[in-house]
Amino acid sequence: MPSPFLQADPELLHACHEHVVVTANERLRRELVRAYDTEQLQSGQQAWSSASVWSLQGFLADQHRVLADRDALTPRLLSADAERLLFQTLAPAGLSGLSDLAMQAWRLAHDWEIPLEPGSAVAATENGRAFLQWAGRVTRELEASQTITQAQLPAVLMDKALPTSKRLLALGFETTPKAITGLFSAWQSRGLELEWRQPSSGPTGEAAVCDFASPAEELNAMAQWVRALLTQAKRPETLRIGIVIPNLTDRYLQIERQFSAQLEPTGSQAVATQFDIAGGVPLGSQPIWTTARDLLDLCLLRLPCERLLALLNSKYLELRPPRQLDPNLPADIALWELVQLHDEPSLVALNRLCPPAESLNTLDQWLDLFARLLARAGLRGRGAQSRQSQAWEQVQQCMGELSGAGPAGRRPCTAEEALQPAAVRSRAEGLVDCDEAQLDQPAQVGPRGAPGRRRLDDSLR
Repeated sequence: MPSPFLQADPELLHACHEHVVVTANERLRRELVRAYDTEQLQSGQQAWSSASVWSLQGFLADQHRVLADRDALTPRLLSADAERLLFQTLAPAGLSGLSDLAMQAWRLAHDWEIPLEPGSAVAATENGRAFLQWAGRVTRELEASQTITQAQLPAVLMDKALPTSKRLLALGFETTPKAITGLFSAWQSRGLELEWRQPSSGPTGEAAVCDFASPAEELNAMAQWVRALLTQAKRPETLRIGIVIPNLTDRYLQIERQFSAQLEPTGSQAVATQFDIAGGVPLGSQPIWTTARDLLDLCLLRLPCERLLALLNSKYLELRPPRQLDPNLPADIALWELVQLHDEPSLVALNRLCPPAESLNTLDQWLDLFARLLARAGLRGRGAQSRQSQAWEQVQQCMGELSGAGPAGRRPCTAEEALQPAAVRSRAEGLVDCDEAQLDQPAQVGPRGAPGRRRLDDSLR
């Protein structure tokens, strides 16, 4: 088990067992759990109770789940993907590309209890007025469907819920939003014992601030800094160096290339044991999802014929390609056209599931069809613990979250419109890539660099 970055004192580790600890973010939660588990191992324990540590978002979502179990009238909580889809669907003309910014403004307004009304300070600018119009549409849709977003949880929990634990330790909160402060204060007035703490700072050192001309130059400097530390250390295998990078998932491949080039310029495979990028490659960037998207394009839209042969022979699917494809195929083709030319049984069975071209269905109906098409083609994998099966489970989970998008999921749309949010959102953040020979072998969980093992992020453990 990797050593934790967090230096947790014995009192804090004891609190993880005796009380509920709520951390300001997910990273701090992971490190505290790791520190707790490491302390148990070092004390000779072979089995122990899990630490009761939650991130703030996870804790509030769990309290909402408990409340919903008690009260059937509790509004349903939208997943992050369903929330994003709602904002995209209700965006004013030409502004759907700003959905992430609108969601961020929505969260900030609710965190700091800023009124979203025409006469508020938000309406002082043209952009503010456009956001108020957008927020008004979202509010009306949420009320009509009896759903809420993550940002609205404190207001819902304020009067209706009290944590099951009578004592709460809030860790690492430097700036606490007004909504959270109000929620905790309301709980305290009803008997909750609340303690605010900061993690131990550990030994202090010098900090350097540097300017760079571009993000690429900054990334290169970080990789060179890590290389220098490893080169100068007498025992580099004992070092554990942490780097925090914004938008880590989106820049995964760039980061991997840069650090590989600096830590092992010759391209040796040994470099894989020297660093680990948390989160893994998004499923949307991996061959397994490319295959899935190509299959859906073939079934419901049209697929360029240059990708057809690779799709029919994909190791991720259980299709039987025709012995010889017609040499006069068009530049792109639909499945029904392919079946007319080659009546291979597996393709014919797949084609029976496909609706007529230009069909209109709700997003929920399209997502159900996507899942049936992918399952019929064999994407689910053979072994229950294989990485392919884990990828399939993640695809199903993402589609399930999108199908709970409320009004946005019940509007009629074409297959092309439905595939857009599914392609963007169906991703597995913690899925690591694997060799072909390992595709249907049981996934192993362990530290990066251990012989024959690769670490999966906590989200897949």
